Amino acid sequence: MKIAISGATGLIGSALKAFLLRNGHEVDEISRHRGRGLHKSQIFWNPDEDYIDIAALEGHDVIVHLAGSNISVQSWSATYKKEILSSRVKSTKLLVDTIQKMNKRPKIFFCASAVGYYGNQDPYLKINERSLAGQGFLPKVCQEWENASADLILYGVRLVHMRFGIVLSKKGGALAKMLPLFYFGLGGRWGLGHQKMSWIALEEIGSIVEFIMSRDGINGPVNFTSPNSVTNREFTKILGKVIFRPTLLPVPAFVIRWLFGEMGQAFLLDGCDAIPEVLQKAGYQFNYPDLRGALQQIIKSGR
Repeated sequence: MKIAISGATGLIGSALKAFLLRNGHEVDEISRHRGRGLHKSQIFWNPDEDYIDIAALEGHDVIVHLAGSNISVQSWSATYKKEILSSRVKSTKLLVDTIQKMNKRPKIFFCASAVGYYGNQDPYLKINERSLAGQGFLPKVCQEWENASADLILYGVRLVHMRFGIVLSKKGGALAKMLPLFYFGLGGRWGLGHQKMSWIALEEIGSIVEFIMSRDGINGPVNFTSPNSVTNREFTKILGKVIFRPTLLPVPAFVIRWLFGEMGQAFLLDGCDAIPEVLQKAGYQFNYPDLRGALQQIIKSGR
């Protein structure tokens, strides 16, 4: 298939692009940089100015929209929270408006979202794609982000909201930030460690996207999570065992709130057990279903 990806240089985008190219798909980047030389296949856009090269986007079977301002910065000022939201909603609306004008519309539109949609939930409560949105900033961002692409179904485009769990990779994200501390024996649970961590191995994402592309019946929200989430306490212990380091230094909740504010609460202390019910019912077989095996492979491969 011919696939266009926004955010193709990010952690998820770069891994997804490489996976799709290996599997014989044609992949173009939707980029703020005009293509030159080896990168002449890029599709230029500037969401701040509501511009995209519609002629270059025309003819793609699939669009994967991953672009958005980094959400895991050290703190969220009121100004930056507006940027987090607007960067996602505005770019999504630009793509939707462009698709409406296209002569040949894509068959599928994948739009990134997150399990942050559900907010903080009781760790004993199983959350699926039919569960209601939670309260707070992250659920609001996810709701507005998803709503921005809702009109696509009116144009005959299959719409998939990718609700990502914590993406595990040595190349970036939460795990990459944690590993140096854990290697020095300074790792430990966050707060009481009861919060659930719904996670997904980076290398799993490409397989899921390709699986969904081949299943016409899958649309709407899809939890991109392992079927076996863990508590933060369990995650800490398993990671310590995988890299043969002690995990004896918990970080008190008040320290996390003091250091990181609202972002620390949302990312480190809140959580939910988001199960991939849509994928399971469709028959998807996970390559990395359990955390220990996933971490061992990540540490071994460096991915």
